[in-house]
Formats: sequence, C-alpha cells, structure tokens
Amino acid sequence: MKRDEVMEKKIWKTMFQDFLELLSAAFYSFHLFIHIYSAILLLYIAFWTNYWPIVAIAACWMSYDYKAPSRGGRQVDAVKRFPIWKYFNNYFPIRLVKTADLDPKRNYIFCTHPHGVICTSNVAHFILGYSKASQLFPGLKFHTATLNINFCFPILRDYALALGFISASKDSLMYLLRDNQGGNVVNLMIGGSSEAYFTEPGDYRIILNKRKGFIRIALNTGCSLVPVFCFGENDTLQLVFPKPDSIMGILQDWFRRLTRVSLCFPVGRSWLLTCVPKRTPMVTVVGEPINIPKITKPSEEDIEYYHSIYKEALMRLFEESKFQYTSNPTNTKLIIVG
Repeated sequence: MKRDEVMEKKIWKTMFQDFLELLSAAFYSFHLFIHIYSAILLLYIAFWTNYWPIVAIAACWMSYDYKAPSRGGRQVDAVKRFPIWKYFNNYFPIRLVKTADLDPKRNYIFCTHPHGVICTSNVAHFILGYSKASQLFPGLKFHTATLNINFCFPILRDYALALGFISASKDSLMYLLRDNQGGNVVNLMIGGSSEAYFTEPGDYRIILNKRKGFIRIALNTGCSLVPVFCFGENDTLQLVFPKPDSIMGILQDWFRRLTRVSLCFPVGRSWLLTCVPKRTPMVTVVGEPINIPKITKPSEEDIEYYHSIYKEALMRLFEESKFQYTSNPTNTKLIIVG
C-alpha cells in the first residue's frame, strides 16, 4: 500500500509540474498581444475609472525617464526571476551550448538567428533569470535590443526595462558597446520582425544580406561579433497570414510599415491553445567570437568585407551544428532570403 501511495504522489507531482510548465508557456504567449492589452487597459483606466491619476503619473514618469532605454536599461532581478519563469525552460526543454570562451573585458554583439514568432529561445537564455548564460559566460551582462514601440506605453516600458530590454537604436547600442570596462553583451535579432514571415518547420530562412547596420556598429566600437543560432525555434509556433489583397492583409501591411511589427495569427499546440508554443526541444548554439577592428569611419568596402566574414562564420556554425541538433540534418538547410 505504501508503494502505491508513493507512486500516486509521484504521478500527482509530475502532473502538477507539467501544469506549471504549461502555465509558464501560456503566460509567455500572453506577450504576443501585450501592446494591445496595455493600450486597452490604459485607456480604460484613464477614461472609465477614477484611477486616471495612475496613468497621468506613469506618463509623466515616462517623459522624465525617456532616456533609460537608450542608456543601458534598468534590469530588475526580481522581475527576471519571477517564479513562473522557473518552469519555462523545462517546458520545451531549452538548452544553451557554448563553443568558445568569451573575454569579460570585451564587449560583444550576439547576432541571433532565427527570429521566430516571439523569440522564445532568445528570451529564455538572455532575458530570464533562470538561464545558464551567466554560468557559461561569467562576467558578462546581457541586454536584448528591441523595437522602440515597446517603450511607448506607460508601465509596459518599465516592465520591458526590468526584464533587460534596451532600445535597438544606434545610439542605444553604441552607448553600451563603447564602454571601456567591457562585459556588455548586446543581443540582436538580426532578421528583425520581418523574418517572422518565414517561420516554419524544415529549412531555416533568414534575412541577412540587407542587414548591415550591425557591422557598421561593430566597426565603430571595435566590439566582437558572435553568431548565435537556435535549432528548433521555428518548430514552436507557426503563423497564418491573411491574403495580401484582403482587408486584413492590407491592414497588416500598413501596421508593419508603421510599427515594424508583423501582425499575424500564431498556431501552436492546438486550436484550444493556439497561441501557446508547441512543446519541442530547442538548442541554442553560441559560436566563436569574430574580432572586429575599430574603424571610426568605415567605408562600404569595409562593411561588405566584414559582413562576408560574418556570413561565412554563421553558415559554418550552422553546418557543423545541425548534425547534432536536427532530426534530419542532410535535408535541413540555412537559406538567406534577403
């Protein structure tokens, strides 16, 4: 009887663990539409409740603190280690692989591919406090660059800053990468939100050829470039797009050009949990650093040269790693679509 009781307790414990992991993934998927939620909530509080001073104070604070996103941000460990995030990595599960040591006296740009729908692996490894990134790369502080729209809403901007997000503007990146003390990592999703259009299982399609701003910034600051690739990112969520000539398609294109955010319908676990990512393993491989010389005014030839070096390093990282981290390595390709 005691043995049966022990087994029953183990079963209940496993079920409860699975539930918490699913809850963490559902909480993360909530962030897909966080801008819409924030706008509706703020408008409701401001115009239909007696708590409008909260919005007014938050707006005044945002005006006073407007430089924070471009001055290194303001990370809060309590937010990064919110208890629900403890179960997030185990949901998939997620794994971080280091291929080389990084000198904590230097600054780095982590060039991450692919973007995916909501950058799941990127957030898990370089944002949340339960990642092993700090153990694998001691002495480095991670900052993830994101669109300025995430800092345009009162309260939401402070939440983003607390998690470790910074503005993706040139001024913001230069501020951190010019720090002579080193130890700063700026994590960039090179393909941007446009790359989300190519999120589907199988081959990995990324945007790289027309992304050269990060090369210019690396040359201006003399920081190192580190190729980072996540295997499995495209398997967690896929997108359903409206037809380009439909009303929804026209609205989507207008909104993307206005905000650089792609509106689409995510498909995850099932119709009931469509926004919740699928429970598929993800492995993020951090490649070897590429040392870049400091050139204050790089020429177009300089940018093209180091862009080609980076592209070769990324392709090499992918080809060497796919045999370990994909189920069908022979037929899995990395395709640069733009």
